Amino acid sequence: MNKKELHLLWITGIGLTGNVIADSSPRIYSAETGSYYQIFYSGTIDEEKRADDAQADCKTRGGHLTTVTSKAENSFLNTQMAQYASYFWIGASDTIVEGQWKWATGEPWNYTAWADSQPSSSGGTDYAYFNVASNVDGGRWYAYNNYAESYVCEWESDYVQNTATIGDLTGDHVAEIGVYKLAKGIRTVNLINPVTGNSVSKLTFGSVKSIENSFIAPVSDMNGNKKPEVAVMYKKLNGPNAVVIKAPNNNGVTLASFNVTNGAADILSMVSVPDLNGNGVSELQFLTKSTVNGAGQLIIFDPKTKIKLKTIKP
Repeated sequence: MNKKELHLLWITGIGLTGNVIADSSPRIYSAETGSYYQIFYSGTIDEEKRADDAQADCKTRGGHLTTVTSKAENSFLNTQMAQYASYFWIGASDTIVEGQWKWATGEPWNYTAWADSQPSSSGGTDYAYFNVASNVDGGRWYAYNNYAESYVCEWESDYVQNTATIGDLTGDHVAEIGVYKLAKGIRTVNLINPVTGNSVSKLTFGSVKSIENSFIAPVSDMNGNKKPEVAVMYKKLNGPNAVVIKAPNNNGVTLASFNVTNGAADILSMVSVPDLNGNGVSELQFLTKSTVNGAGQLIIFDPKTKIKLKTIKP
């Protein structure tokens, strides 16, 4: 799958133009490790990198090449990544001292899953790749030359997914910022006053395995209190793109929830746009990309009625 920079070609009201990179697979949470994982795999050479370049790419995404520090984590990777690739880089090498293997993160080197006769000491085999296996023990590691291969990035338990300006929630004429993240598999939104740095409210949106294509945006005004609500969007693992809306002052009540598209489309952005149908509630605009042919379009939903109002092909 080629990575492409996608630009929002049409915009209304308070929406913002954004650039989005299409990724190879969902980012998947492991309750065992408290981390998230995503594989970038063969399909086109654009998705494969040398081990050192793969580590650099993971760092630009806020993570690192995965470190495998237990049998449970090894088995998790073997099971979850088998659908995408037969082998991939992990974050281990002996480039500093030959034969002294280390994790790129500096974590203790306490667990290994080398295959028989591994790691090889042949010249240039300084990086470890994970070979998916069908046996009960899971995958095995091999020392390999620094060629372009698939790779898996890992993010630790607190992962900031998206931020957005929500609006003035406290009446001090300062718009709060919503910080949308995942912590130990739970989706949370922390609403922060940018002047004081203090949290004015926290919302939770339940647990989920996938963290792909997740966004946050304001919606005004669903409950008539003249303050904005918070909309969170995410793609369910191997399923539809879903939206959930809550009021900042009432975490226990969901004001609306609906599916935007099925699994055949990715959502590349979600922004709030002005009320188009005159019912007093701002709409939500989504930039989508077909996973079948790559075609993009804009769709606008009324979050109050959960009805699609417009489809626009840029």
